Amino acid sequence: MDFIVRPFRRLIERGPAKPASDVTGTIEAGAFIFGVDGARFTIPTVRFGEDEHGQFAVVEESEQVLDHGFRLAVEVDPPGFPDGPVGCTIRLFKPHRDLAAMQEAHPEAIVLLPVEATLSIDFGPSGSVCGSGAMFKTAYPPGAAPPEAKH
Repeated sequence: MDFIVRPFRRLIERGPAKPASDVTGTIEAGAFIFGVDGARFTIPTVRFGEDEHGQFAVVEESEQVLDHGFRLAVEVDPPGFPDGPVGCTIRLFKPHRDLAAMQEAHPEAIVLLPVEATLSIDFGPSGSVCGSGAMFKTAYPPGAAPPEAKH
């Protein structure tokens, strides 16, 4: 499934004792760049252009495996509503450290474990940012968001 995303900058609060995380999205050299406190993650772009709302990129539903056990996903938002217009969520997250072992030990079961850390930006059907959130139990990779965020 394809989604429209637009450049943005959002500060995500992490509690009173920590500075907010600076989260950005830019279109550079044919790709959408998702940035978190200076760390940059490339999301391949199907196409890009400009309309009456400004610049946009079209990205596909995907998941990338990153260093240190982190993943970057582009997911449908809201899930389960195929009849209406949908947007997407770009999510940087670290699955629970025991998830793979639990899935392997119980292949017949659906294993649900909380993530170690997650940071997400939600885009509406027109590609504009319509929400964000974060939860950190562990530190993000060097140059990215520190632990202990507030949603």
